[in-house]
Amino acid sequence: MSVSCTPFLCLLVFLHRKLVHFLIGEFMAFLQRRHLRKVMSEMSSSRRQLTAMLHKNWLLKTRHPFTTLAEILMPMIVMMLLMGVRTRVDTQVHPVQAYVRKGMFVEKRAFGLCAGYQ
Repeated sequence: MSVSCTPFLCLLVFLHRKLVHFLIGEFMAFLQRRHLRKVMSEMSSSRRQLTAMLHKNWLLKTRHPFTTLAEILMPMIVMMLLMGVRTRVDTQVHPVQAYVRKGMFVEKRAFGLCAGYQ
C-alpha cells in the first residue's frame, strides 16, 4: 500500500526535516559558543588571580628585604658547602677485593687467649 503525497505535503515534510536539522545544528553551535565563553571567562579569572598573587608576593618581598636575601643566599651557601666537601672527598676508584682475606681472623689458642692480644 503506497501513500500518495501531494506536493504540498511533501514540501512540508521536506521543510520539517530541514528545520529540525537546522535547529539541531544551531543548538549545538550555541552550546559550543556557551562553552567557549565559559572557558574564556575562567581563563580571564585565572589570569586576574595570578596577577593579584604575583603582586602580593612582590609586595611581601619588597617589605622584607632580609628574608628575601636569605631565601636567595642560603641555598647558594649550602650548594657551595656541598661542592667544597665533594672536592675534598677521595674519589679514587679502588680495585675490587674479596671480603675475607688471609690473616683477617684471630685464632684462639689453647689457653683461651687470642693471638692478637699478646
